[in-house]
Amino acid sequence: MQVLTGEELEDLILGCTILGTGGGGSPQKGLAMIRADLREGREFRLANLEEIPDEAMVASPYMCGSISPEDAAGTQKESLECLEAFKALEKYLGKRFFAAIPTEIGGENTAIALSVAAKMEIPVVNADPAGRSVPELQHTTFYVKNVPIAPLAVASAKGDIIILKEVADDLRAEVIVRAIAVASANRAGVADHPVRGGILRESVVPRTLSNAMAIGAAVRQARSSGTDPVEAVVTAQRGYLLFKGKVVQAGWKIDEGFTIGDLSIRGQGDYLDHRYRIWYKNENIISWFDDQPDVTVPDLICVLDPNTGEAITNPNCKKGMDVVVTGCPAPKQWRSSRGLALFGPQGFGYETRYRPIEENTRLGRVNRL
Repeated sequence: MQVLTGEELEDLILGCTILGTGGGGSPQKGLAMIRADLREGREFRLANLEEIPDEAMVASPYMCGSISPEDAAGTQKESLECLEAFKALEKYLGKRFFAAIPTEIGGENTAIALSVAAKMEIPVVNADPAGRSVPELQHTTFYVKNVPIAPLAVASAKGDIIILKEVADDLRAEVIVRAIAVASANRAGVADHPVRGGILRESVVPRTLSNAMAIGAAVRQARSSGTDPVEAVVTAQRGYLLFKGKVVQAGWKIDEGFTIGDLSIRGQGDYLDHRYRIWYKNENIISWFDDQPDVTVPDLICVLDPNTGEAITNPNCKKGMDVVVTGCPAPKQWRSSRGLALFGPQGFGYETRYRPIEENTRLGRVNRL
């Protein structure tokens, strides 16, 4: 079991935000939570899946809601709803959780799992049920593997605590929890998927936190050495450079608890006279190169600052910004027939056929760094 240093935690949140594909919550709020815990002397322990006993119970704490511009989100007081939900689920089950597992890889939601675990003096699992950020509760490898989401707990900043003993399925859980979030300033703390270690190992994507940490470290080291941080991201992701340019349009709205929007980018350099467009639902879902479908979920589409290599979260990507778009393959669990039916482009109303990013003929070796 690894005790994480302050530098490793900073690297982790940086990498999680990149893998968050524009969503995953506010990394600024995530870092603020972790730094506060460090100041208070709390310890962050990272446990690999094989370190979780077969019969030990694990659950996933996270925040459900839309995402906001950092200048608005940064004014909000840190919330402890997720900790309250985690404690409420523990109390309902009458069992102490051995560890917490992030619901996704993202700048705030991974930090929430880390912070809850540190406050509860338990480890966080080096895995998650997405391998990236995802917009809806049913978008998990737990659902792909038929692991129940319930019982689950929901807590709001108003002081409400709700236990859902049973739900019809994960899609119904999404409807119920999203409605609670919408009624609570678009934020609700959740703890779900109480699961034993033996089942957990067969149901999630392993070593995703150490992978994110490696990406963050690569960016930090590139900046320190004066080398290209975007190239460091693409190499660490084992991914692809998708586009470079300037944002010419960036519109978004809050719709039923989601941040829905799109970006239009005019090409620069090698991409001069070309256009790129991204549509997102909290996270980047589908992109077009010169009006032709380019990359879609479940593969990752990441918008970065070309100077720092840091991710620009939606909807903080604004008109006039210079950006670089990178992409990388989704975890293999999402590429199964059930995974694609759940989290492929058709699940978001697009008839575009999923094509693995590595089969995109536009992305030849010249574009792979």
